[in-house]
Amino acid sequence: MRKRVAIIGGGLAGLAAAVEIRNLEREKGMEPPEIHLFEATSTLGGRAGGYFWSEANLWLDYSMHVFMHACASLRQFLENTHLDAFWQTQPQINFLMRKKGVFPFRGSNSLPVPLHLAPGLWRLKFLSPWERLTAAKIMRAIHAYPMPEGWTFGEWLNWRRCSYNVRNLFFEPIVLSAFCAQLENVSARMVKKLFDAVFFTTTDAWRVALPTRPLNEIFNDRLEPFLEKIDIRVHRNHRIENVRQGCARDNATQEGNVVVSVKNQRTQQSESSCFDAVFCAVPWHEAPRLIPFLRKETWFKEQILVPNGIGSVHCWTDETWFEHNHAAVLGETIQWIFRIPHADNQWGRCYQVLLSDPQGCGVTSRDTLQKLVWGEVQALFPNAKINRMKSFMHAQAVFVPTPATEKVRPRNATSVPRLYLAGDWTLTPYPSTMEGAVLSGKNAVLEWFRDLESNPAL
Repeated sequence: MRKRVAIIGGGLAGLAAAVEIRNLEREKGMEPPEIHLFEATSTLGGRAGGYFWSEANLWLDYSMHVFMHACASLRQFLENTHLDAFWQTQPQINFLMRKKGVFPFRGSNSLPVPLHLAPGLWRLKFLSPWERLTAAKIMRAIHAYPMPEGWTFGEWLNWRRCSYNVRNLFFEPIVLSAFCAQLENVSARMVKKLFDAVFFTTTDAWRVALPTRPLNEIFNDRLEPFLEKIDIRVHRNHRIENVRQGCARDNATQEGNVVVSVKNQRTQQSESSCFDAVFCAVPWHEAPRLIPFLRKETWFKEQILVPNGIGSVHCWTDETWFEHNHAAVLGETIQWIFRIPHADNQWGRCYQVLLSDPQGCGVTSRDTLQKLVWGEVQALFPNAKINRMKSFMHAQAVFVPTPATEKVRPRNATSVPRLYLAGDWTLTPYPSTMEGAVLSGKNAVLEWFRDLESNPAL
């Protein structure tokens, strides 16, 4: 009998799991299972998505989702689904500082790792020559030595007696952008894994790629035809009510199968279906609602996975703020500014301003976010006039990767046979990132295939 698989959640983890099943079934010579992907909303992509602003007739991304060449799993997923054409690799990373201008970081492809970083570090002249040398030495120490268990990266930098400028103008922008959390909260071991992957693997691992189209278009209009082609059945607006073990299938009780109760939010009708494997790829704060036994897990009971937010403001202006399509902002509260050409309209040229960890920066509402952005944009570009702004805040976008999270992030396999977890909050080497989400989906599928090999009855 052909196996039936349910994937709960149409974010990157769920999408990656669906595509990985199709990849591995061919590799293993398995009969293609029937795959059903359930998404509670009307769009795919999860947090890597956007919202429709009817007033401007535009799809706007929740936030800019860039990735680095070090993100091997994400890059493979985009290549396999033919979405890589909608991301553009940048020749350099631009750092912007008030009254000092733009400073490009470019590694060298002609020098071996880690010497390839030297030309890029030397161009960061917002730091003194001694500070640039200090930053290089600290990066070498991050790579060369293990990080103490239980330390935050802020504590480790204090122990290294890192200077104010090196800490706040170099390490803080990198860590805050990657982890959406302050140095004082981020696990030092997690930072080491990030630096090892981005700066000490290959000479181009540091390069960033930016989307060239709205994320909603990429993960819906472009991806869905591919999913249909490989026979992945997508059910939008289908909310999962619960997941439980044991069911009757074809009028014969099959202990161990998993029952998924689904509500069609358009018709308001509910039905229960039996599946041979279920992959729960929803955010950590949603999973225990669907799977009650997760409420007994340490990470849930002790609330170790603490949510953190991301804020973004789209700004329309008549002026050109800078000649590049992105800039990492130094010395301000905002972290990034991106040029968004596909959102240009009658209000002018569009830029998106990002703020990671708005709560940690004292930003509690969209009004305060817009006021902050307005003030700092005016300070960076004194002649700038903003014609229109549209803001968005996601209070539970990510979890804070504190040292306490290292031991409690759940594995993909659960105590219930045939039921697996996926999501950037499960155990991977990465924080809440697109790479972590895709890798978790792939790992969950690998767990299932290992279980099938060890127990064909599954």
